[in-house]
Amino acid sequence: MPGLTKFSGRPHYDQGSGNFYLQDVQVSEFQMNGNAPNFNDVVRVLGPGIVAAIMNRFPVYSIQSHPKYGAIAKLALKSVRVSDRQLQVVFANPLLLNTSHRPPQ
Repeated sequence: MPGLTKFSGRPHYDQGSGNFYLQDVQVSEFQMNGNAPNFNDVVRVLGPGIVAAIMNRFPVYSIQSHPKYGAIAKLALKSVRVSDRQLQVVFANPLLLNTSHRPPQ
């Protein structure tokens, strides 16, 4: 069914699986078209809770998605944060992990 949902949440990274989830999902707008007339109230009342439950349970992104590099990326994850409403994922550069012994320039 076509519709529109706007929501926000707090990103959560599960290191064991390499998956990102949204927690504390808050639905600010929910519309679903094409419902049976006697079903509109049910969709309006229950829809936001269903969206929140889905976003809490199913990953929105997985580092493991690349078959060759997923495991390496999972180990190299340095930090995850939200800045200016964007998710920023920072990975350690494996070539620069030990920067205390840099060669002379």
